[in-house]
Amino acid sequence: MEVSDVLLILESDIWIAIGVIIAIITLLATYLKIRKSVVIATSNAETAALQDLNRWFVKYREEGESEDLFSWNEVPGKGSDRLLRYLWDDNDIDWAKNAKIRKSRDGKVIYIDKDENSAKIMLDEAGKNATLEIRDGSGRTYDLKVRDVHEEQKIHKESTKENFFYIKLELNILEHLVKDVKRGVYPFNEYLNDFLLMTFYFFVELEKCKGFDYAKEHTSKSHKSLFPLFEIYEKKSMAFYDEKDRTPENLKDFLDSNKRELTKKEKTELKLRIGPFWRYPISWLFSE
Repeated sequence: MEVSDVLLILESDIWIAIGVIIAIITLLATYLKIRKSVVIATSNAETAALQDLNRWFVKYREEGESEDLFSWNEVPGKGSDRLLRYLWDDNDIDWAKNAKIRKSRDGKVIYIDKDENSAKIMLDEAGKNATLEIRDGSGRTYDLKVRDVHEEQKIHKESTKENFFYIKLELNILEHLVKDVKRGVYPFNEYLNDFLLMTFYFFVELEKCKGFDYAKEHTSKSHKSLFPLFEIYEKKSMAFYDEKDRTPENLKDFLDSNKRELTKKEKTELKLRIGPFWRYPISWLFSE
């Protein structure tokens, strides 16, 4: 092979190498441009999510205001239908239809019975608050308020139906953010810092609204991407208090405590479940 042929080959190889370098630089520039767009879009998505969360939270507080359910003085009697309607319509207690209603001799307790299911509403000593206990296997308990209106005791409670509607909207937005984490377009740590407490808050609100068993089943079926977070919420809240002590006040105490914070091991396990695998392929190596 002559020298000129060798030079031609070398020149050809040089141009190929230059072409490859240019292609790599172009791809890198395109990647950085796309990455910048993703970061901007992610930032905009977070801003929009926060705005939506705040807007629906305000609506949740405004439209979930209390409403009169029935008059204590009219049960049993003409107020019985309103009481039963509240039980089956607001709380999904189908067995309450055509249930028997009676009141204790001292007038402090209303009993609702049908077959093996039952519920009771108890007034406190001051007559300012009442408690609804549902005994049908759900273990649900609701705090009710009492107000005096023209010598009548009106029982009222936050609207469960409207509360549930807004809770679902909030959980949908939070689930969308978790899906973005899974897709790798939203940082895992930012979700934990910005939205974990809010996610736990709406788990608490869902439990207060519908009971723990319903909250767990609903999340597993309707908000599957949030279910890993619900399982952590279940584990941590159960460790905070026994099932019989899962009252609204105790749930609030759980949110205010440091028990809701994730350990390093919990963060690692959660990252494996909701983080993109291509970004965290060896995260298990760093678990405790």
